[in-house]
Amino acid sequence: MTTPGKRAKGDRGVRREQHLAAISERLATWLRTKLPEAEDLRMTELRGSSEGFSNETYFFELSYRVDAVPKHERLVVRWLPSSGSLFPDQELRTQFCVMNALRDTAVPVPRLRWYEHDPVHLGTPFFVMERVDGVVPAGRLRSEGLFFDADPETRRRLWHRAVEAVADIHRLPWSELELPCLQVPGAGSDVLDRQIAECERILAWASPDRRIPVYEHALTWLKANTFTPPRVALCWGDARPGNLIYRDERVVAVLDWEMAYLGDPVADLAWFIVLEPTYAWPFGAPELEGIPGEDETVAHYERVTGSRVENLFFHKVLETLRLGVILIPHARNIVRSGIRGYPPDFETNNVATQGLDKLLSQI
Repeated sequence: MTTPGKRAKGDRGVRREQHLAAISERLATWLRTKLPEAEDLRMTELRGSSEGFSNETYFFELSYRVDAVPKHERLVVRWLPSSGSLFPDQELRTQFCVMNALRDTAVPVPRLRWYEHDPVHLGTPFFVMERVDGVVPAGRLRSEGLFFDADPETRRRLWHRAVEAVADIHRLPWSELELPCLQVPGAGSDVLDRQIAECERILAWASPDRRIPVYEHALTWLKANTFTPPRVALCWGDARPGNLIYRDERVVAVLDWEMAYLGDPVADLAWFIVLEPTYAWPFGAPELEGIPGEDETVAHYERVTGSRVENLFFHKVLETLRLGVILIPHARNIVRSGIRGYPPDFETNNVATQGLDKLLSQI
């Protein structure tokens, strides 16, 4: 006998399949307008979906003929999630804009095909890009996937490759790239002031009726300790191994550019370091042998870039705060859904709040 709970879950699955089938049909119709010369155009239904918190990503394959010559493409379509956004005004065009600017640089990104801003086709803006073969590390890096399955020396190499990918981004001559989607910061501490103000704005949006003292303490300290960064660079914004595609231990694609900005490149390195403890969520997985710690990570970055990392502590505070305010709606959804392994006060007791407590205690 099927229980009501199982029946409801099955109903949701059926509705989801019907929803994706409808999207597939509408996407195929749209693709025919982009490939008017194509004959006998066919696409598979969307499959292998990976629903992130900032994007929904689906894979499909496209077959057609042009002048009797058969063509076959393996493509990816991305759009914003219909609910549960981590940002008050997330914008899909930014990541398309940045990836397009990087197409002929040393930073590998998937080849873009089309951007569609009109929501009439799929109910939301979306873009299509080519699929890159390789492996994306699991979000629970300490518990499963590429890093977890590797031996210690391979883990160290994979980690170093990720640091090198971050360094490659920072070495780009950003002023020579076409980046109309990113604001050029002003002189002095403006580049930091913008990031602090953005954290404050997200905090006010995500938690309008509830004070989180450690976040307020961090904001006060950051505002009192700004400085003029030694240089400005294109910042990835979400620098982590889970946003890379590896093949044969090499990085073959850098993904997820929705948080990109022009700023102090040390911020990216701090984010990379700050995120490592989150790979233990939610069950406190132990550290993996071979994964470099903060000192080795910084030393490798300095060796690759030939530049000294300055003001890392400031950026660790800033990036831990940024992580915290972004996670507020995510934590709230987790608590409401009753997912096992997370404490009921997860919104105010998590790796970000704990990390800020530890950092600010050093002041």
